[in-house]
Amino acid sequence: MLKVRIIAVIIALILTALTVYLVPIVASYYMNFMGNLNEQERIWFSWAQAFIGFSIAAFGFWRWKKKRSSKE
Repeated sequence: MLKVRIIAVIIALILTALTVYLVPIVASYYMNFMGNLNEQERIWFSWAQAFIGFSIAAFGFWRWKKKRSSKE
């Protein structure tokens, strides 16, 4: 049991370090990317992000409903 906890702590530390290192890099890349787009391209990109998010949410809801109905 102690081995599992030690491994969990090591994984948590690695993920924390990666997050601290990668989040600023990703944020900088995103800001540069958005800064190079004109207004119309920014609007289309935002709509595309919203559509992808909605699609993922709808798919998750569909899977949840399907799993829920199969239990009954």
